[in-house]
This record gives sequence, C-alpha cells and structure tokens, in this order.
Amino acid sequence: MNFIRVTINISFINMLISYLAYVVFSFDMGFSVFIFMKMLLVISRPVILYNFSIKIISEKPSKIILLIFLADVIPSLLFFDPLFILNFFDDLLNFFY
Repeated sequence: MNFIRVTINISFINMLISYLAYVVFSFDMGFSVFIFMKMLLVISRPVILYNFSIKIISEKPSKIILLIFLADVIPSLLFFDPLFILNFFDDLLNFFY
C-alpha cells in the first residue's frame, strides 16, 4: 500500500509541476517538463518498488528484480511517450475507417 501512495504522490507532484510549466511557459516547454518528470518517475518507480518488496517478499532478490522488470519497467517503457500512443490509436482508427 505504501508503494501505491508514494507513486500516486509523485505522480501528483509531476502533474502539478507540469501544469505550472504549461501556465508559465509555452506548451512545448511544459510538455518537455512533463516528459522529463515522467522519465524520473519511470526510473525511480522500480527502485522504490524494490525497496518496498524486499521488506514484504522473502524470495531471492533476483526473482524480485525479474518480477519488477516484467511487471513495471517494460510496460512503463512501452507506454512512455503519450504522443506515440495517440498517433498509434489514430493510425489504428484510420486503418479501420
């Protein structure tokens, strides 16, 4: 539960900083800040998850790292770029219609 709370708090901080960058600067600058903050979240999430998992799971650390890699790192990297996902769904919808 603590891991989820920490991740949600970091995400809210990311949204707040990105929103302030959108308001104060241009859209491009705000988007760059958003991508940078999201990159920090993607990098820090596995480390935070590993630290919380060590306290709960008594398995070998290599199994925990494999689980984190498969369940957190790969999906985070696949869905990292929001514009790529939007373009993918746009292309997919254009293909069918």
